[in-house]
Formats: sequence, C-alpha cells, structure tokens
Amino acid sequence: MNYMNWAKEYSAQAETLKTCIDREKSALKLAVNKDEEKTINRRIQILRSMYREAVLTADLIDSRGKRYGDNISENSFNREVDLIGKGISA
Repeated sequence: MNYMNWAKEYSAQAETLKTCIDREKSALKLAVNKDEEKTINRRIQILRSMYREAVLTADLIDSRGKRYGDNISENSFNREVDLIGKGISA
C-alpha cells in the first residue's frame, strides 16, 4: 500500500469537489426561485461536507505515510484499523 499516492488521490478528489462547489455557486446566482435556491444550497452543503472529508482523509493518510514510511504491509494496516476501531491509539 502506498500512502503518499493514496493521499494524493484524496487531494485530487477534494479539488474536483471544490470545482463542483464553485460551479454550484455560479448556478445559485442564476436561480429563478426560492425552491431552486434551496436545492442548490443543499447540494453545496453536501459537496462541502464531502470536500472537508476528502481533505481530512488526505491529511490523515499523508501523516500515516510519514509516520510508517511510504509503503506498509496489509497486515500492519489491518492491525491499526482494528486498534483504532477499538479506540486504542496505535
């Protein structure tokens, strides 16, 4: 598993989401009624949530890569996930 590439994928996805948010903001300016504004605002909220999650995940994966080295065995990864799931810091 290559953490740095994985983190880059999440960062790229975050940028794609940011582009979608900007596009929806432009559409919001052209909304013709309150219902359309409400729908667009809801989409923006969902996209912002997804964006923040992608950025956070990219940062976490990047820090794991720096902590453990770029490559880590699948068994070590699964062990850490199990520990985190149990509320234990690895």
